[in-house]
Amino acid sequence: MNKKLSEHSLYKEVWSAQGIRVFMQYHVFCVWDFQSLAKKIQQICSPPEFPWMPHKSPELRRLINEVILEEETDTDPTTNSYCSHYELYLKAMEQCGADISLHNNYMLNLQKGENLFSLNEYLPGPLREFLDFSFELIFKGKDHELCAVFAKGRESLIPDMFSSLVSELDGECPDDWSLFHYYLQRHIEVDGGDHGPASEKLYKYFCDTPQKEMEAQVAVAKALQLRDKLWSYILKEITKKN
Repeated sequence: MNKKLSEHSLYKEVWSAQGIRVFMQYHVFCVWDFQSLAKKIQQICSPPEFPWMPHKSPELRRLINEVILEEETDTDPTTNSYCSHYELYLKAMEQCGADISLHNNYMLNLQKGENLFSLNEYLPGPLREFLDFSFELIFKGKDHELCAVFAKGRESLIPDMFSSLVSELDGECPDDWSLFHYYLQRHIEVDGGDHGPASEKLYKYFCDTPQKEMEAQVAVAKALQLRDKLWSYILKEITKKN
């Protein structure tokens, strides 16, 4: 499934200005829910308890805290400060004129206290299923399932997946797409560099029995299936627009 996703037809069809904008309109939800997944892993490895107690191993705490440091407060190329990768993605959407209204309305209602799963019901089916799975896992999943999806369904997958996108922008990158190009390139760097190996160590630590390994593989397969389904939906939307 990893190979299928990295070679999905979406990457061949997305390359028009309108196609990328449509892609970003839905992909921003994946960027956002990844931040929640990463914070959940941090909570597992280093719970925010008072009084503080040293949970798990120091190496695991270090690994996830380094991931969070860059995911939440990476260098902002538009300022002399920092921003999360999610906030950078929003800036990239604004720069290229992608429709951000669906996501903004969703976040506004979420901030008002509306139930996340109720809000998901108003999203396109494949996007709703993707988010429902992610947050059901975050709220109720087992530690080894969460770490497996984090590693196998996100961090280790992203470099190959985004390489297919960034290669098209390397040749010609108009100003309108500079932040999107930077976002993609940055994720290839950090996920292919430190974050991918760190997530694999977390995976091996938590999937320490055959039973946990089996449950982890089931969760990863589901995550990849739903990502593929979402990609196919976005491809159809791009085809309609074009």
